[in-house]
Amino acid sequence: MPELLQWLTDHMTAHIDQRLDMLGQPRHVNLNVRAPKRSGPYSPPIARNISGQPFPIAKYLDEQERRDPTWKQIRRSFAPTFSMLCQILKKRSLKESGEAAVYVEQLHRPQLFYTVDDRPLMDEAWVMSAAHREDLSGKRYVVAPVSQPSVLALLRRQ
Repeated sequence: MPELLQWLTDHMTAHIDQRLDMLGQPRHVNLNVRAPKRSGPYSPPIARNISGQPFPIAKYLDEQERRDPTWKQIRRSFAPTFSMLCQILKKRSLKESGEAAVYVEQLHRPQLFYTVDDRPLMDEAWVMSAAHREDLSGKRYVVAPVSQPSVLALLRRQ
């Protein structure tokens, strides 16, 4: 019995010493796991002075949902597409007018700041995305002649 107790004590002591040695050694850590997709120098500066009444895209989508509650089921899948389209249109209008974009921090990253003045831009994006909305909801979409450019054409211009 004393031999078994001695063996067990030696075994446990060796294991504890091994674990303590491992803790003292430098560990390899992957620092890229939570790294941002864009590097620091290219991320736009966050605005400190904001002028204009804020008008987030979610508020616009709330208004549209009140007008037509049938598309409520597809809002979650449609909202990212609508946001990207609004962003493309806003950047295009800022580029044409020569203004600098205003960014605010939202969801731990810079986001374009939309104001009440951007409502016509959102209306334009709403009209342009009608086919996509109808397709997601399972309704049949009748193609009407639209003088608006396609999303792909907007992307190619930038």
